[in-house]
Amino acid sequence: MEIELFASFLLNGENEEHYAKYFRAMNTAFGDLKIESPQIDLSIQMGEELKKIDYIFVLHSSYMLAHTTLLYDSIANSPLDIRKKVLIFLLSDPTPEFVNKWSELGITVTNPSQDFITCMQVLQNFQIINPGLKTTWMCTPVGLRLASAMLDKVNWWSVKFHSPIDNINKYIGDIGTGEDFDFLGKPWKYFKAPLKLENEDIPQVNFTARRDSFGTFTRDELIDQKDHWKNIEIILKSSPGLEYHYASQNYSSS
Repeated sequence: MEIELFASFLLNGENEEHYAKYFRAMNTAFGDLKIESPQIDLSIQMGEELKKIDYIFVLHSSYMLAHTTLLYDSIANSPLDIRKKVLIFLLSDPTPEFVNKWSELGITVTNPSQDFITCMQVLQNFQIINPGLKTTWMCTPVGLRLASAMLDKVNWWSVKFHSPIDNINKYIGDIGTGEDFDFLGKPWKYFKAPLKLENEDIPQVNFTARRDSFGTFTRDELIDQKDHWKNIEIILKSSPGLEYHYASQNYSSS
């Protein structure tokens, strides 16, 4: 239900206030819930391999999105002995490209199930086998409040919003202050992920050449709205000569 609510409700109003209201409701819904899992019979080999892992990163998507790329670059810039102790835990079907990308760093991607609860139960058992595991949830917090009721000391690294989700061990992020910060009543640990900007050497287009252009840079679903395109139509009709551009995740056009 939470996944459906996220897709139909939360994505239509992406800002700090909207996210905070949504996840406060999740806090209330789950309350002080603490869910114990029956132990899953993992293979002996799996158990031995898990004992070598120190860090698990939980990801929703098997595509190199903005936060996934930041995670990848951060780990790629880490010492080899750290990389050997990392496991990527995927909540969706892995793509060959995604698996191969991480294998370049010698890192395994695992996806035990398409069922969310089963995934959480597997993670619970991972923590039983290796109590020293550091589990970090990456960016999209859908399911995180339930996960925090099932897992011990789960961390949340967000490169986007900073919702006041309860029962998190460490909140990790950046709001441009360059230091630890408090946000909506939660203490956040500052972390600046490595960024690589492409085409930095391309000279800027002067304002005279672009004064009749305006545009949108966002994901497809955020501009796939009647009101948005109605506004664009009004602007273009009222100001002949203007040119509208948009750049989305997969393509750009005008």
